Amino acid sequence: MDRTVEVFAQRLTHMRERRRLTLQELATAAQTTYQSVWRIESKHAEPGIVLAVRLARALGCSLDYLCGVHDDVQDRWAPGRVDAWRQTLPDGRMHLQIAP
Repeated sequence: MDRTVEVFAQRLTHMRERRRLTLQELATAAQTTYQSVWRIESKHAEPGIVLAVRLARALGCSLDYLCGVHDDVQDRWAPGRVDAWRQTLPDGRMHLQIAP
């Protein structure tokens, strides 16, 4: 297994748990499926560049961090930090609001 894939999976899981997001919430924020996120975290799949960028943005960290290029969690070009709020809508769907 490629070291980058292993580091990406570990850091993706770490950041998701640090942000207190479920797999489904992260998938929704990154415009993908629960299964895709699970497969990446479980090292059964590698994300394409578009999905990798979406995951980094949804987690409020840099793609460089997720790939193991550096250990600085915060995106060097994005000011501030990212917070996420969960809200259950009346129809039972989950709404995830991500704001800088």
